[in-house]
Amino acid sequence: MNRRAIHRVGLIFSAFLFLRASVVEAGTVRTVDGQTHSGLVRLMPPGVVEVVPIKGATVRVALTNILSATFELPENHPLITAKFPNAGRGTGLVGAYYERPNFSGRAIYRVDETIDFNWGAREPVFDLPRDYFTVRWSGKIEAPSAGLYTFWLATDDGGRMQLGNDLKLEKWQKQESGETNGVVRLEAGQRYDLRVEYFDNVGNARVRLLWSGPGFAKSVVPRSQLYPTSSPDLPEAKLGATNGLLATYFKSRFFFGDAVLRVDPMVNFAWTNSPAGDVAAEDYSVRWTGQIEAKHSETYTFHVETDEGVRLWVNGKSLLNELFAVPRGELTGSLALEAGKRYELRMETMNRQGGCTARLYWSSASTPKALIPSSQLFPGVTPPSFHRVIPAGDDEGEVQPAGVLTWGGSLLPAPIQTADDTVIRFGPTHSPPSISLVNVARLYLQPLASRTVEKIPAGRKGVLLANGDFVDGEFKGIEGGRVIISSVLFGLQAHPLPEVLAVAIRDAPRTPPVGVLLRVGLPSGALLHAKTLAVRNGGVIVEDPSVGTVMLPADDLRELKRVNAVPK
Repeated sequence: MNRRAIHRVGLIFSAFLFLRASVVEAGTVRTVDGQTHSGLVRLMPPGVVEVVPIKGATVRVALTNILSATFELPENHPLITAKFPNAGRGTGLVGAYYERPNFSGRAIYRVDETIDFNWGAREPVFDLPRDYFTVRWSGKIEAPSAGLYTFWLATDDGGRMQLGNDLKLEKWQKQESGETNGVVRLEAGQRYDLRVEYFDNVGNARVRLLWSGPGFAKSVVPRSQLYPTSSPDLPEAKLGATNGLLATYFKSRFFFGDAVLRVDPMVNFAWTNSPAGDVAAEDYSVRWTGQIEAKHSETYTFHVETDEGVRLWVNGKSLLNELFAVPRGELTGSLALEAGKRYELRMETMNRQGGCTARLYWSSASTPKALIPSSQLFPGVTPPSFHRVIPAGDDEGEVQPAGVLTWGGSLLPAPIQTADDTVIRFGPTHSPPSISLVNVARLYLQPLASRTVEKIPAGRKGVLLANGDFVDGEFKGIEGGRVIISSVLFGLQAHPLPEVLAVAIRDAPRTPPVGVLLRVGLPSGALLHAKTLAVRNGGVIVEDPSVGTVMLPADDLRELKRVNAVPK
């Protein structure tokens, strides 16, 4: 079903609106004078945004009074005004971290509450390599309301996402920073199969899964809407518990190969037969992962009872490493913890033959020795703050999509078909189909992190190469898969497209053009600066000083945002 058909079905109760205007969306309008209006939003001539709320009178807001406006499409209209998240009860996704490319080698499983990681040049999980690793997250996602959702997968290096049978995103390639997105229609309360895969090559590693939808802006997909589930190699499906530890029962004693997953409320076992599922009664290994939270700020002693040895890490620190030692009954290790703070915990034990005991206790000045209770254990791992884990000087910031940046700061993220020293051509289906080179500040030939964009020196023309070098020269065009530049010293030079990150034609603008009223955001990532907006023949006409007249389908409008400061 196309977007216009969805309008006809989902907005029946306001069908009369279609007789009066062709641009009808649901969304929220915020005004300069501090008002907020939610409902069915449409652009009206001359320069008015009309909001039809669920209750109350229709509101008309002049473009000059708009602080921001969003355009979404929920079908469950009472949710238009509800605050997101309309929370589900999810706990995250199962993450399988492989030590080698192509999802091979040893794997460490855990439940990740969100996919929002920036590991920098560090290992994703301690005891795994820093480079050449792969990760697969699996589970289900639940939509909080019906409507159209946009998903973004941002990675360094490659990533791909499969959502049911309706949406697939993929940039499975070595890249410094990249982002791909797609739109899909989801039903309220329905759970869809979700799989996200990621690989790291060398250097920095980042991966994020974001979405926007009816009533909320682009943000990380929250834990509440994600549900860990089994996959063919993980037959146990009871992973949705909110307390306990994720237990991985390997069918060998080497923490490798086939495994059964489940959430154990506590570590308190004395097995005489199979420990889980179809795992044999002998020759197996078990790994528990998750987080632990202390009740008091003090030093805790961890006590472990085991038959054949144990390894225990808390907050990445090894407290016990006696896996292959002669069993000594109870083993102990100590660490200072802060009350209310979660620390990652990992415990491992193994069995060769006979029964197997595994019990985990703690004690402190305020806590008599006792089994660590389920209330203080969490199977899901909360990612650290996205920016807090970035090494100094390596802040990713915003990702600049590939495309053309104009002298006015507008961005056209479209593939370039041809280019010479006078015009850039996008193709007949793009609006505009071309742009004069005199209006272009830069060509971004690959998605770039802001820290990479900043490597382009001010006041110079030339190309920024993938190896970090900047080569001075005058842009002459793109021909035969090569970027052609001309310099006084070296004459014409040709650089293969894969080696060129960006072309600097003139300095990037620092402020929008004079007279611009609104920034216009589109699902593709395009950004326009509008002096005026008009509605005509079911579309939106944007007058952009550095691009010209742009004709947009009504369905492409996603956000309006005021450019100049709000008057006091």
